[in-house]
Amino acid sequence: MITLIVSGMDCRSCGGVIREAVHSIDPGADVDIDVEEGRVDIDTPAPLERFILAIERAGFNVEH
Repeated sequence: MITLIVSGMDCRSCGGVIREAVHSIDPGADVDIDVEEGRVDIDTPAPLERFILAIERAGFNVEH
């Protein structure tokens, strides 16, 4: 399980953009997004760095 803190995510639409970014790396990943907390949980075997890069390319800042 990967947990990321994402800043700049302030609406459900942002959550959808992040979900798409995650699924561009691993289409089968389970993704749980808490917009209010700025938390993204990803259940995947793929490497952490790939998700950070994809989410940052979507326009968000990522902490881990």
